[in-house]
Amino acid sequence: MKSVLHAIMLSVMSPTAVSIDLTTHPEVQTAVVTDGQGYFPVIDKAPNGRAVVVLRGGGGYLGIGGRLDLFFSKNGIVWFGKRTIVDTSADDRNPAFGITPKGRFFLGFHHQASYTGEGIFNRSFDLSRDMQVYSDDDGLTWSSFQNLKLGAVETTSPYGRIIRLSDGTYIQNVYGSHAPDVPGVPDRSDDIHDYAYLVRSTDEGVTWGDVSLITASHNETGLLELQDGTLLAAARDAHHGAHVDLYSSTDMGRSWQHVIKATDKGQHPADLIDLGHGTVLLIFGNRRDKERDIRGIVSRDNGKTWDTSDQLRLTTPVIGDFGYPSAVVMGEKLLIVHYWAGSPPTVYDGSNAQCRATLIPVKAIMEAGH
Repeated sequence: MKSVLHAIMLSVMSPTAVSIDLTTHPEVQTAVVTDGQGYFPVIDKAPNGRAVVVLRGGGGYLGIGGRLDLFFSKNGIVWFGKRTIVDTSADDRNPAFGITPKGRFFLGFHHQASYTGEGIFNRSFDLSRDMQVYSDDDGLTWSSFQNLKLGAVETTSPYGRIIRLSDGTYIQNVYGSHAPDVPGVPDRSDDIHDYAYLVRSTDEGVTWGDVSLITASHNETGLLELQDGTLLAAARDAHHGAHVDLYSSTDMGRSWQHVIKATDKGQHPADLIDLGHGTVLLIFGNRRDKERDIRGIVSRDNGKTWDTSDQLRLTTPVIGDFGYPSAVVMGEKLLIVHYWAGSPPTVYDGSNAQCRATLIPVKAIMEAGH
């Protein structure tokens, strides 16, 4: 479950400096994907070039009415075709989403039923499942629900974009409780909060299994496979201030090595995008400052080294509940989606929420700081 309370006191932090502000670029475009909903969006691109985003509606940050909807766009500015994917009697939330080269849509989601009769979330009920579905008709109809019957992993939450590896295997991040049967998982400790895992599918999303540990004491994790087969994982720290740590794997996610501490406290969670020509972008929500924005850092050598001192501002600053960026390249521009919900009276009120879209020239990002 995504934490409602920040792991740090944002108000006592000094603002983090922006080295380069790309929001002033004359070719930047912005749009609203949808109003009155929009939490936790995940975007991918279909074989026909359309952008497809899955996001949360039916409630605020929490709420038993939570559902997952899908929207389309040809250009990142005009969005259409709203379709409800999942809307059960539980809180349906926290999507992981991806599209195959043949156009199959994958969705993993957190089916959370830990609510009182008055609709108040109570974690101690522990009534949650990690569910998986897929669609072969652009999201009009979906397969029956399949839950991850993988021991302790079956109660985890998915996150981020589901990606295809070079051998045809699909992987997604799930995170949650201690799963001692997963190779490499350390002994249970009161100091470890959440574990970031990979689950795999070799039958195009019909079934999922073959779990690996990415890292302990982390949760929401963005994934990217580079052209040389190296896997990158940008994982949100769950214990030391909610920054993002970057990990790499050269054995298709079986083992991982820490690369860098990529962001400061309160800057999370992340997505990873290959911009080509050796340039990789890591984007994240800057949620630590009063004025909040989506930022990015760049690697110009295929993820080997990163310029963490130059944080790029990618969206106009706002005040209030905000973040969870996800992005794809659309032609010559990067399309970023994220949510903004202002300052709702309760965590159950999503009436003012929006999913927002920003288009930035890829060239501007690649030239930033040069």
